[in-house]
Amino acid sequence: MSPLRVLIADDHALFRAGLEALFSSTPESGIRLVASCADGKSALDRLRTGDVDVAVVDHQMGSFTGLDLVREVSRMDGPAVVLLSSFGATSLVAEALRAGASGWVLKADAIEDLVEAVGTAARGGIFVSRGIPPAGLRDALASLGPSPRELEVLELLAAGRTTTEIASLLGVGAKTVETHRSHLFIKLGASNVAAAVAEGMRSGWLRRP
Repeated sequence: MSPLRVLIADDHALFRAGLEALFSSTPESGIRLVASCADGKSALDRLRTGDVDVAVVDHQMGSFTGLDLVREVSRMDGPAVVLLSSFGATSLVAEALRAGASGWVLKADAIEDLVEAVGTAARGGIFVSRGIPPAGLRDALASLGPSPRELEVLELLAAGRTTTEIASLLGVGAKTVETHRSHLFIKLGASNVAAAVAEGMRSGWLRRP
């Protein structure tokens, strides 16, 4: 299996150097560092080349933040983005996930957590730091409701469509569909499609047949 191609972006030189050392010295993790950027705009330019699987980005970076980058990458159906932050407020995490982030890792988390987050994001899943209260995050996400695209995905899941079929119908990549599905599972407190559909009906997100 080819290693996951990772880009890192952080405007703090020392922290960025630490990430560079981490990903460069752990080939057994299946991760290969392909780019290191000091700001969000240069990171976005690099991501447009299409040779990055996962971007690990600081949540707060100057005038073009990690959240700004997430929104731009989501519009271009780009790679998964994992945000790094010193803050764990559920409202911040919910906003990032709603924007399209594939993960939120606290800077105080273990190295193993960041490696797990990268792998999870590459598979189309969502990783949220264990330091974030699950119930609070679920409530914060649920209060936002589903995005229009998430609702489309939920309706297609309820119709029995597979990830590949949904991707084709919506004109997006399978990984994007998996990300939307993961968001839905978190928001609905579901662990599988059947539970998500049932909870979607109970919550009024889905119309009953």
